[in-house]
Amino acid sequence: MKEVKLAAAYYFCRDSGHSAELVYERVLSVAGAARGCYDTDGPSLEGLCDADFATMMFLDGCFLLAYMVDTSPMLLHRMTRSTGPSIPKDIFLLENQIPWLVLEALTEFMSVDVHRFVHAMGAHGAEFLPGRAKAEGGWCGRCIPAALRRWIDESRGGATTGRQYKPAHLLDLLWFTQVGSMPELDMVKVNYRAALPLSLSSSAVELAQIGVRLTPSTAPWLGDMSVHRGLFLFGELSLSPLFLNDVTACWLVNMAALEASTAGASRQSDGFVVSSYPSVLAMLMDSDDDVQQLRPKRVLQSTFSNKQALRFFKGLAQHLRFGDRYFALLAEIDSYKRHRTVRIAIHKLHYNSFKAI
Repeated sequence: MKEVKLAAAYYFCRDSGHSAELVYERVLSVAGAARGCYDTDGPSLEGLCDADFATMMFLDGCFLLAYMVDTSPMLLHRMTRSTGPSIPKDIFLLENQIPWLVLEALTEFMSVDVHRFVHAMGAHGAEFLPGRAKAEGGWCGRCIPAALRRWIDESRGGATTGRQYKPAHLLDLLWFTQVGSMPELDMVKVNYRAALPLSLSSSAVELAQIGVRLTPSTAPWLGDMSVHRGLFLFGELSLSPLFLNDVTACWLVNMAALEASTAGASRQSDGFVVSSYPSVLAMLMDSDDDVQQLRPKRVLQSTFSNKQALRFFKGLAQHLRFGDRYFALLAEIDSYKRHRTVRIAIHKLHYNSFKAI
């Protein structure tokens, strides 16, 4: 793998028209600040001098940018052979993140549209996707995304576009492409967390019994969740559609880990926007039948079997903190049940009679 990274650095510097020494010196100039983004007690940095750290940043950064621009077909082939199909997963692992300032330094020598690359990656699964390791004391990760914390505090006053947003690293940018356009949650004035019974939950089958139909949301962000009261006997639970495979599953886990590592970054949001979404999906799934309920509704499309999808969401949910959007959706479901008791009773009668035939 080291030979492939050296080749990537060679092609990057060659195509940039600058010497490797000049590019390396620029990376070395930001190495101190970049090192401050990492856990100084982490084993990956133990015994690593500044020069060696700068070399690691130089090689990793050149490799990543060379992969984005497809500098050389031969190089891309060698990258794929050395890492297999795991590159789309590896570059968004929290523990693999390179500080954004390193990528900025490298793109001074060759223009690389990193935002466009991540946006295209975030659209993986096109029509279905709009856009864990846990160490003692918290989520582990090489890079502490302090830039996200600063951005949240400074930018709540106005809209921020993808081009204006300065992430901490690629995973942070992926998170922003998926949920950055999501409007602020209209907070319920009452303390709905305290008001809700702890046992309140609803599986997909249970919702079908009371007349709540699952529909894919058309909102251009991941994690959209809302309940709508329709006419007559039916209601609607709208959820962002998701295409789930080994890549998008990896992204969900790491975006949730990123949120956990930046918890409390904003006074106006609990910071668990992505985490609330798989938590709701896990709530809807108690059995294979519940997973199957989501498929024909195009809420969930997956290369996983029903058992695999159920195991994934239930396993992930055990490590997630419930966000405000999760509790807000529970409040909407509870309100639907309380205000439609007669219609629910009628629908249940028809539903159970139909199932018995």
